Amino acid sequence: MSVHLQEKSGMRRICSERDSLSVSAGEIWSYRELLLFLILRDLKIKYRQTLIGVSWVIIQPFLSSLIFSVIFGRFLGLGSSGSHPYLVIVLCAFLPWNLFANSTSMSVDSLVMSRDLVTKVYFPRIILPTYIILKNLIDFCITTAFFVVILFIYNIRISPGIVYLPLFLLLGIILAMGVSFWLSALNVRYRDIRNAVPFLIQIWFYCSPVAYTAKIIPAHWKFLYYLNPMAVIIDGFRWSFLGTPLIFTDSFPLAFIILFLIFLGGLLYFLKTEDSFADIV
Repeated sequence: MSVHLQEKSGMRRICSERDSLSVSAGEIWSYRELLLFLILRDLKIKYRQTLIGVSWVIIQPFLSSLIFSVIFGRFLGLGSSGSHPYLVIVLCAFLPWNLFANSTSMSVDSLVMSRDLVTKVYFPRIILPTYIILKNLIDFCITTAFFVVILFIYNIRISPGIVYLPLFLLLGIILAMGVSFWLSALNVRYRDIRNAVPFLIQIWFYCSPVAYTAKIIPAHWKFLYYLNPMAVIIDGFRWSFLGTPLIFTDSFPLAFIILFLIFLGGLLYFLKTEDSFADIV
């Protein structure tokens, strides 16, 4: 009898979580004007009184790629055996990486910095980390357009796999959302999260194949390599744009499972703690 009641309780909890997810998605859509307002507001603030404006979105990844080309490509020889220029290889990796890193680092304080809004006005709190990711998606589009120009300059033909780029972009957005939901919700209760995030992002960067490719990873390390979902996303971007070979494809399902667990766990934790934000923040 007790087992039967536990099963019914478990089913009821699963249905409740599923209903809360659908309600949350519906609320976000109903507050889409607020979402658009926040995006436009931040974009105006970001580029107000800047000398070169939106060009900063392009300069940062390009200069980083140029520095890596000198240090890792020329001095360490990581780019000597590739079929594409090392600058192109690294710049392609910066497209999804910057979208992920900027979104997660900016979203940590999204609830705390909007304290007045959270405590005085009702709206789905999940809009705050979500709009930051969408705002960075605009920067991503600008940087991607610049990358296409670089490919044209190098006379590199875009791979037919480009049709799968939206899939890898979607995976990158899902991962950024999952991590952002976790961090922004945890930062409301534990303010030292914001201090740990830059360090965590830096570690994640070196664990991701931005300055290197999967070719240098020994086969016996592939399991650990694809515990990082960003590895699949970056490899997917390079394959979509440049046609570089996908290595360790048999480990892709593991990375996908980890990615969706991060997203689902972050979303459920955010929704579970959402009601307490106004009291704690």
